[in-house]
Amino acid sequence: MSYFSLYGADAANRGPLKRRRSECMGNNRNEFEIVNYTRVKQLNIFLVSMNSRTPHLHSDIEICLVLNGSVRIITRTGEFVLEEGMLCLFNSFEAHELKCDKESALVLSYQISPGFCKDYFPQLKNIEFEATDCHAVMTPQQSEAVRKCMTDTALTYFHSEYAYELRCFSAVNEIFYLLLKSLPFQTIEEDEYQIRKKRNARMRRIIHYIEEHFTEKIHLSQIAAGEGISTTYLSHLFHESLNISFQDYVNNLRFEKAVVLLSDGDLKLLDISIESGFSDIKYLNRMFVQKYGFLPKEYRRTAQRKNGSGVLLGSQYIYPAGESISLLRKYG
Repeated sequence: MSYFSLYGADAANRGPLKRRRSECMGNNRNEFEIVNYTRVKQLNIFLVSMNSRTPHLHSDIEICLVLNGSVRIITRTGEFVLEEGMLCLFNSFEAHELKCDKESALVLSYQISPGFCKDYFPQLKNIEFEATDCHAVMTPQQSEAVRKCMTDTALTYFHSEYAYELRCFSAVNEIFYLLLKSLPFQTIEEDEYQIRKKRNARMRRIIHYIEEHFTEKIHLSQIAAGEGISTTYLSHLFHESLNISFQDYVNNLRFEKAVVLLSDGDLKLLDISIESGFSDIKYLNRMFVQKYGFLPKEYRRTAQRKNGSGVLLGSQYIYPAGESISLLRKYG
């Protein structure tokens, strides 16, 4: 399928793309994440065990609370480590990457549409919080108030008893009230907001195309032609949006697919290399050494030993409601 057939006029008129979140995020390449509200419109709450999450962005505001372990957060402005009990916040369309340097971490995540309060607080969509690392600027009392609100409401969300939607949005309002009282923020002018919205719609198309074709030969020039822009401009836009080069991004997708194939089956390394999109097995070997410090064969042996004990490197597991409730009671 060509870039033009995927994003021609007919495709543009079909409306927003809908996707269902899979439990194993390592198998769902959707780095311009299209949030699927499975229970409550404009709100998605999930509990995830993660080892890594490649650079991605979405239109929702995301608030993360580490319940167990530690996570390294990487954004365009820098990186920091979240330990157990710490909070972070990502603005709409803010690229972010998450990594666990050792064991997997347990993270409670809220993804909230900035338009949820458009009828009574429409300025929220133009607000940009200036602190990703909430722990660095909030008092212990402020952090505790947000943490308690998040964990209590998550239990309500996963139990899904009668009228739970009212409790959830009561809590979302409370959380944003607390954040606006405790975090620095700026208001983006409407003209600038519309420019960002248009730019990020373009990135959404581009990233979706890459996700569909990264196992094939794929070139920045063909995508630029499909968008009617120069290769130089697209290269700059890509790096500015995701804090990573186009080729590194594609290679990361290929690498993570290889990790999943290594963990799940008995394919030969050459077959894994080809199916993941690497032109030569030496590139796959090189990436494994760069990422983990050893070759794919050693990774496979390690993965097989860990296979019965949890999530493997390069993937995330989103817990269903029952498991989420048990883990929230244990750690929350």
